[in-house]
Amino acid sequence: MATATMSARHGAHGASKHKDGIEMAARAGYAAHGLVYALIAVFAIDAAVGGGGEQAQGAKGSISTIAGTAWGTALLVILAIGLAAYAAMRLWQGLADPANHGTDAKGLGKRAGRVGSGLMELGLAFYALSIAFGWFGGGGSGGAQGLSARVMSWPGGTWLVGLIGVGIAIGGFVQLKKAITADFMDELSPKAKEKSWIEPTGRAGFAARFVVFVIVGVFLVIAAVQSNPDQARGLGGALQTLREQPFGPWLLGLVALGLLAFAVTRGIFAWYKQLPIEDN
Repeated sequence: MATATMSARHGAHGASKHKDGIEMAARAGYAAHGLVYALIAVFAIDAAVGGGGEQAQGAKGSISTIAGTAWGTALLVILAIGLAAYAAMRLWQGLADPANHGTDAKGLGKRAGRVGSGLMELGLAFYALSIAFGWFGGGGSGGAQGLSARVMSWPGGTWLVGLIGVGIAIGGFVQLKKAITADFMDELSPKAKEKSWIEPTGRAGFAARFVVFVIVGVFLVIAAVQSNPDQARGLGGALQTLREQPFGPWLLGLVALGLLAFAVTRGIFAWYKQLPIEDN
């Protein structure tokens, strides 16, 4: 009996350590994700208020600027670790299904979204390391157009690009739902709910993500319909598209401030996310 009790305690302790490891990785991941969005927002604000030469940057462009700073290699490695942690959390959410989304069509769709997000963040982590250590000439080229061209070269690849575009646009409306309902507040600790500024900050952040997700998704669908990968746009391209519209600098500046709010929101999640970390 004593042996069984000790074995049960050892198992519980091991499970607790595993859970603590996942939670620490998730918090580091939220912080790294927020840092990437902060960089994107800063470049977008600069493009909105600056002269004609400034360009809004996507995630890769923003990450690459770190290499030119003091301690650039160390910062890139730390960022890569954080992004890898965020990717691990997303993959865990999609594959282990701790939120019990289930195996029906809706549940599988949500889980697939988590897996897709994890793979993208894992790619960003690898990109940061490739710049830090000079792999493949600093991470290689590509972007949305290069990736779209590659996928379109596969059998059925044009359809796949179109479906990805539809999925990203749908993901944008999920962000809009969060902005309207503020259901992200349910994921935060009571201490966070006492701070009146957190909810409007989160609403603004998710609303900005809605805008850029829909733009990226629509351009991918256009690229698929026209069988022209040059029509594809990533996050940086979506922000540049905003700038090219009437009153573009104002639109870009407004969305950039929203993305900065999202970066702050990710920092809030890193600090105030309720445990255990299951979803969002």
